[in-house]
Amino acid sequence: MLRVLVADGNELARRFSARVVRDAFRGPIDLVECGDAEAVEQAWPAPPSPGESRLLLVDLALPPAGATRLLRPHAPATVQVVTLLYADDEALFPLLQAGADGYLLKEDRYESMVEQLQRIAQGWPPITPALARQAQARLGARASAADAASTLSPDEAQLLSHLSKGFTLREVAQQLKVDPRAAAALVRSVYRQLRGPATAG
Repeated sequence: MLRVLVADGNELARRFSARVVRDAFRGPIDLVECGDAEAVEQAWPAPPSPGESRLLLVDLALPPAGATRLLRPHAPATVQVVTLLYADDEALFPLLQAGADGYLLKEDRYESMVEQLQRIAQGWPPITPALARQAQARLGARASAADAASTLSPDEAQLLSHLSKGFTLREVAQQLKVDPRAAAALVRSVYRQLRGPATAG
């Protein structure tokens, strides 16, 4: 069973996101809608039960204090996706560190949002050139501080280097001579390292 929690302080936006979810996943869905962070915490007070898959779709500006506080307790057992009005790399990077697995832009076409959500759930995390550069800077600083758990592998370093220059994930996979799914796995590994040891897994 897929359990989905859609959290957005705007009722119309919440209903829209719920519709995106229903069109992205055709099987049985247990979907709950919440308007604030307290309602989210009450709806999902415990870890997932055996055999249960979870997806949290949370608005960047969820009241009262935004999405960040909700993400870390649920990672990595729940696929966590942040929704926001437009691309904002400065706002997104802290959310990746808190445990987000990806993001949806409300300004995108409806069909694009459905496809993007499907891709994130299937393990294809989105990453912009600016986010790749921020990840390079953050993980490179950790590596220079001899934090072995956060040191990028050669493939991860090359991946971020190419992504930071604007290449797509499939183009980077061709350059690294790996399957695109292997390239996506490298991005997921980078995301885990950004979260730190508390949520890596």
